[in-house]
Parts: sequence; C-alpha cells; structure tokens
Amino acid sequence: MNMDQNNDEKKSEKQAKEKKELSPINEIEVEKLKAVEEKYKRDFEDEKFQEEINKRVTEAENMVRNYELEIKKGNFDLEPPYENVLNIYRTIRKELLERNWIDQANVYLNQIKLVEEKIQQDTKLREIEAKKIEKERPEFQKTSASKASLFSGL
Repeated sequence: MNMDQNNDEKKSEKQAKEKKELSPINEIEVEKLKAVEEKYKRDFEDEKFQEEINKRVTEAENMVRNYELEIKKGNFDLEPPYENVLNIYRTIRKELLERNWIDQANVYLNQIKLVEEKIQQDTKLREIEAKKIEKERPEFQKTSASKASLFSGL
C-alpha cells in the first residue's frame, strides 16, 4: 500500500504543479473572455439603444410628414407637432451625450435647429393664412348681402 500511496502523492504533486503552471495562463484567458463578453454586452446594448433612437426618430419624422401633408391640403385645424418633435430630439441628444456619442449628438443639435426653423415658418404661414381668411370674410359678407338683396327683389 505504501507504493499506492506514494503513487497517489506523486500524481497529486504532479497535478498541483501542472495547475500552478497553467493557473496564470488560465487567469489570462479568463480575463480575455470576460473582456470579450463585456464588449459583446456593450455592443448589444449600444445596438439596442440605437434601435430605440431610430424608432423615436421615425415616429417624429412621421408626425412632421403627416402634419405637413395636411397643411399642404389647407387643413390648418391640426396642432403643429414641432414642440413634441423638439422634445424627442432634445431627449435623444441628452442620452447621446450621456453615452459620450458626441458626433451623433451634434447631428441632433442640427435637427433641433431645423425644427426650430420649421416652427418659425409654420407660425408665419399660419399668420398669412389668418390674414387671408380675414380678407375673404368681408368680401364674402358683401357678396352674400348682394345676393340676398337680389333674391329679395324677386
């Protein structure tokens, strides 16, 4: 039995020695795997974040497009969506800056400026439309009164 014990001890010593030799390599590999895993996780989160931004931007663009189509048709009854769009873009820009995505944040700064210009254009257009309606009203009233007097003579 001494021999069996001796063999077992030699095996244990050999395994311990191999483990010590492999240990620094294993630690390095484990660290590399952790780094790769973290990078994959960050990339996945970044991709998900980008998809969410794209979704909100598409929604904002659709609101503007639908509104502008209605305005072209002469429908001024709708509320302009520009303030909502500004809020969406400002929120997105803030989130991008928090992630230190400076280039993309600058894109949205430009978008914000464009929407602010659209607000000014929309305000001017609405003022022109209001003046146009006011001009047409007295003419309509005069025309209606003339027609009424014509019909009353019949």
